[in-house]
Amino acid sequence: MSALRGENSLYLFLSAYVSGLLLGKAGLFFLVAALLFWLLARLSLPARSWARNLALWSLAIAVGGLRMEVQNPCHDPKHYLNQLPSELWLVACRSQSEDRPKTQRVQAEVLAVLRHVPSADSLTVKEFRENAPLRDGLVWQECRGLVQLYFPKADTSLKDLQYGDRIWLRGRLDPIEGFTGSDGAYFDYGAFMAKKRIYGRMFLRAGNYGTMPAGGLGLSDWLYRMAFSLRDKVVAFMNRSPLQGSELSVARSLVLGLQGSDPVEEAYRDAGIVHVLAVSGMHLSIFAYIVLGLFRFLRHKTWQRWLRFLLVLGPVWGYSLLTGLCPSVARAACMFTFVGLGQCLGKRVPLMRSLAVSALVLLWVNPDMMYDLGFLLSYLAVAGLALVNPWLMKIWRPKHRVSRLFWEMSVTSVSAQIMTFPVILSFFGTFPTYFLIANWIAVPLGNAALPIGIVVSLVSLFWEELAFYLTYPLDWTVALMNASAAWIARWPMAVGNFSMSLLSVLLFYVFLSYALRTLARPQASSLKCALLWFWLMLVIG
Repeated sequence: MSALRGENSLYLFLSAYVSGLLLGKAGLFFLVAALLFWLLARLSLPARSWARNLALWSLAIAVGGLRMEVQNPCHDPKHYLNQLPSELWLVACRSQSEDRPKTQRVQAEVLAVLRHVPSADSLTVKEFRENAPLRDGLVWQECRGLVQLYFPKADTSLKDLQYGDRIWLRGRLDPIEGFTGSDGAYFDYGAFMAKKRIYGRMFLRAGNYGTMPAGGLGLSDWLYRMAFSLRDKVVAFMNRSPLQGSELSVARSLVLGLQGSDPVEEAYRDAGIVHVLAVSGMHLSIFAYIVLGLFRFLRHKTWQRWLRFLLVLGPVWGYSLLTGLCPSVARAACMFTFVGLGQCLGKRVPLMRSLAVSALVLLWVNPDMMYDLGFLLSYLAVAGLALVNPWLMKIWRPKHRVSRLFWEMSVTSVSAQIMTFPVILSFFGTFPTYFLIANWIAVPLGNAALPIGIVVSLVSLFWEELAFYLTYPLDWTVALMNASAAWIARWPMAVGNFSMSLLSVLLFYVFLSYALRTLARPQASSLKCALLWFWLMLVIG
């Protein structure tokens, strides 16, 4: 790695690794393997620095391809796709019950299937419970893989289902199929779920399933179980609190990351402020700032900085687990960890460097994150704050505090939108016209509501009477935010219908890179290249 020097080397290495993931996902394993053998031979020979850098970046492509290929289920003999069909399953719950129009949906991980039982159809629940532990291959056969389960809507017992609980099932797994939406377009739901490593689903009837004791839990299972249990307590308190209707829905989305009601989310989406509802890096930053304030006195000596970092790191990752550890929150938690480590070591970690390192870590742990739209938009938004925001701030330097506040909010919003709008247009074909005005109103209100909501959630775990009264300012703030979002969403032409092809999106980011390079180092060649790529983007459209 000594050959990889400079800031650009890290970004090129990340790009090469992502390219390798895409190659591996496309099934080009033999190409990646051949490339790896060539690299091993190439690195053993003396070479110039540029050739060695090229070889190491190519090695990143090979590692990315192999990393994606390793988790392909076709190479796992214990995956349920590679085993004979079975009708008796033992699974572990991996999500909370989610209400659907006619069913309750739960994501689960297959643990084992029951084999070699001639009278399986007559097996009673008592006999199943007695044979539940994994004993030997004659009765139980170890199995792996994620599945989607659909339970009857009327079964209220699933409300108490916790992460890690065992469930026995009687039924057959079906492949996940696509469907045609209300707009007449076909959506390949099977391919979408395959990116999440879920390949099968099961619709169950009453009497064909039952819950069992969780048994021994691993550390990750125990942490998720505890986090979801705390979240359930906070949700139960909010349901009993003065929060009602859309205010309750938005408060749960704002603080805990739970999905809200469609009409409310649609108004926020049309106004261009749906990011306020989704738990993201902004939410985690506010939470971390609150916790840092409690340990502000620990900052002078080296051991105090390390102690403060460790005391804050636990709550930050705990809050991330509480909100479900979505990609944007995982990104923010990783960046907070790297920046905090740099401060403890007396080094300043640039924003883009911590962004690239966190992306490498997360994509190594879970390569499928690169297909998550929230992951992509989160990283693009932060990249906009790091790359575009400094140049826009130089345009005007207001002296008055109020004008400076509005200018900073405007620049921050525009910087994030510049980096994310091509992807939004490519996926959704719409763009909020008044996003800038909406952010002037929603961001301050969201920044005020979130700390109140966090305090309410924490206090509700220990002193419900006090938390009950604290919900009133939260209710008023959220109600004002809801009213402003609905008001702006009703403006004429609030949503513009545009679209961009994938090629146009790629050309835009090439143009933007040359434009930023021109601003950093004014050169006629860079400017000409930027104008050329911009013209190609407009032509291809």
